[in-house]
Amino acid sequence: MGIKTKISIVILSLLFFSNITAAQVKIGFLGGVNHSIFNSTNAHMGTRSYVTGFIIGGVINFQLNQLFSLQAEPRYTQMGFNVNITEASLEASAEVHSEFIELPLLVVINFTESSLKPLVSAGINIGYLQSIEQDSKINGEKTKIDVIRDYNRVNVSLDLGIGLQYHLTPASNIIFNTRYSHGLSNINKLLNGSSEGTYTRGIQVLLGAMFKI
Repeated sequence: MGIKTKISIVILSLLFFSNITAAQVKIGFLGGVNHSIFNSTNAHMGTRSYVTGFIIGGVINFQLNQLFSLQAEPRYTQMGFNVNITEASLEASAEVHSEFIELPLLVVINFTESSLKPLVSAGINIGYLQSIEQDSKINGEKTKIDVIRDYNRVNVSLDLGIGLQYHLTPASNIIFNTRYSHGLSNINKLLNGSSEGTYTRGIQVLLGAMFKI
């Protein structure tokens, strides 16, 4: 069973379950920015720096009790990095930009029952690489190539976040979240089977809204 099929099953299951427990379920949208990098443990991969991309998607929240809820966030995410390599006979730089379909599955803790709630979230993020391109400049010559063959398509991350939830009305909430995403799986196919690896990192700022159904 492919990752696309698995993600579709998860989303459809959540939507079905929400229909029979509507009083406890909220749906909405969430978007923001992702300050990301692909960190490599290989010292010969050059000096890397962060790039900024966008995140846009949905939210499905199932409130278990006053303290805990489960949350799924099917979304589109941009990631990437900049890299510079300077050696005796080589001067090269590149910008790498990628697009993922992701599904964070989170446990959310709400600390108060007031209209403005601080919250903490943690969980696993399953991503599927849709595209990745590299804009390179090697000794002054520019090239742009598709490098998806060099990367593993599935990326698993640990997501940790803190934020605020404001009850705008009894049926609607505004949510603000800052999150750190820590890649757990090697995404560089060229390093498969070795002791080295390339792992995604992301610092995210997200804003959205949820509505009771």
